[in-house]
Amino acid sequence: MKTKVIILSLISMLFVFSSVNAQWRIGVTAGATYNHYSIDTRYMNGINYTNAWGGTFGVLAQYDIFHWLGVRTDLNLTFKSHKVEIPQTGTDYKVHNGYIQLPIMASFSTSYKKIRVFCNLGMYGAYWASTQKDGMEDVGNGTFDDKWLTYDFSSARDQRFDYGLVGGAGIEWKFKLFKRNWSWQIVEARIYYSTQSTQKHYMKADDPRYNTTFVLQSGLCYLF
Repeated sequence: MKTKVIILSLISMLFVFSSVNAQWRIGVTAGATYNHYSIDTRYMNGINYTNAWGGTFGVLAQYDIFHWLGVRTDLNLTFKSHKVEIPQTGTDYKVHNGYIQLPIMASFSTSYKKIRVFCNLGMYGAYWASTQKDGMEDVGNGTFDDKWLTYDFSSARDQRFDYGLVGGAGIEWKFKLFKRNWSWQIVEARIYYSTQSTQKHYMKADDPRYNTTFVLQSGLCYLF
């Protein structure tokens, strides 16, 4: 009986403490991405895949349970791009892959006056929404196309759903504007590590391909 009373008391204290310290925030983010496309070229020795820059932007929402712990989710459009080069044919183009992403993370932080240092850790789900090619591509018979080319997805070949791990750290400055509380997440470095191949197992020889995306972004939040 005493054990139940102690447990219920602790739970009650936790709810009270949470309600006192809890705080919502919403905001917007934008930044740059640098993507590493991991692929085993095997017999395709003449094809070079290299890292490429892209961009990201979106919205965020965070619920701070305690002053040091919160739950954060983002909804963003992130470009996981790479370059393709085939020196023998003169092919050299960039692939722009647009993903709609939803990371859900635990946010740990420590503050000193108006400065807050935070660390976000969690998982993400994403959907491969679009692809364009930009550059010179050999389209056959010695003909090259240097226009933006839209990629035609194949349900048998392309795995458009993605998921994996996400983590990052950054620094934030809190300030008042028009008698309202705001925060500027000056910079956050983040990494998205995909555990899902972009290509399905549709041939006899498996050909897995993965994205690892580094992000450097900034954000502006309104604190309720």
